[in-house]
Amino acid sequence: MKTIRHIGIVYNLNSTGDAADIAKKLYDWLRERGKTPQLLETGHAGHAVELTREFASKHSNVLVISVSGDGGYHEVVNGAMQLPISKRPVVAVAGAGNANDHRRVARRNSLRELIQNQSIKPLDLLKISVSAEGYKYERYAHSYIGLGLTAEAGHVINIHSKGIFREIFHVLRALGSFSPFDIEQDGIRTKLDSLVFANINEIAKFIKLHKQANLTDGRFEIVRTEHVSRVRTFYELLRIIMTGNVEEKSYKTFSFKLIDPVRVQCDGEVELLPAGANVKIECAEHALKSLY
Repeated sequence: MKTIRHIGIVYNLNSTGDAADIAKKLYDWLRERGKTPQLLETGHAGHAVELTREFASKHSNVLVISVSGDGGYHEVVNGAMQLPISKRPVVAVAGAGNANDHRRVARRNSLRELIQNQSIKPLDLLKISVSAEGYKYERYAHSYIGLGLTAEAGHVINIHSKGIFREIFHVLRALGSFSPFDIEQDGIRTKLDSLVFANINEIAKFIKLHKQANLTDGRFEIVRTEHVSRVRTFYELLRIIMTGNVEEKSYKTFSFKLIDPVRVQCDGEVELLPAGANVKIECAEHALKSLY
């Protein structure tokens, strides 16, 4: 890719956090260095998808920066993926909001340093494709796709946590209202408490995989927890929080059928998947270019 020429800064003006302030400071910093960035304010859920697609389609050599948590960056990524390969922008995230797993795990240098050095790298994404009678769902995730209890607890921790005891409290709340779900794979039915597909090695300070984050290896990891008693389930979740020590396997693709309806979270975006749906998870290798 040639030198970045056009920069869009996507943020939520009405965010309860500091997104607007971070976006304005980044805008001023870029202007001081002779750039002409454009502030792109979101007004509703899904708006960042539209803004990213429209901004990148109008220009060449584009960088789109999401000033947000994982959910806002998720929208920017999906907006970029709606474009042909030749028009896809470089994407980056400036952490704002509650959940910043991708920024925290993937990036070692400041965003400003990455912009100055144009440290552009390929980025793998997770792709989920779901089909059922009268239903279709397809999304890309920069960090994780989770079904079941672990994903629910991780999401709640991202929203509410600050401290180990509060994390445990919110895990207990999630456990109390949770129902396991069945999947079928190769004719074998399995009851699960949790099924998580991860592109990074830490989710919500909750799921911690052994391996270092590798966003360019063309594979993703699976954390699969079969259903057990609630007491044992809580023990296993508590062990993960305290030790960050779970086993995982690496895949390029993974397919199954849902027997029960279950909620799925893609980088925090929540969707209810219907019973009987066929689900396929793939690694979209080097789907985008990014600063991290």
